[in-house]
Amino acid sequence: MNILFLTHSYPNYTQDFLLHGLLKLLGDKVVDYPKNECLYSGLQNVKAPEIYRKPFWFPSDNGEINRDDIESRLKNNYFDYVIYVLNLSIRVYMRNCLVFRRSLWLLMEKILQLK
Repeated sequence: MNILFLTHSYPNYTQDFLLHGLLKLLGDKVVDYPKNECLYSGLQNVKAPEIYRKPFWFPSDNGEINRDDIESRLKNNYFDYVIYVLNLSIRVYMRNCLVFRRSLWLLMEKILQLK
């Protein structure tokens, strides 16, 4: 199972923890794009105690995640799932989210079966 996880650069606990779990379970089968540098290398130019600069719990990116040619891989149906976290869509479409929730539940069942 190959997953494309579309990210944004501002902090979002839902996005960050979901990505963390998927990376721990599936490793390089999950491609986070674009790479959110602060999750891997921490916040660089921020005056904060060292412990707050980098999420110590986040898996390291050791170069195994291939973020090249995403558009071509999408066109060739390389990814089984594309995940994106968008707070606005949840607020606007909450009334009609049954299909979304069902799809997410099916995805989680498949991931758990891989373990």
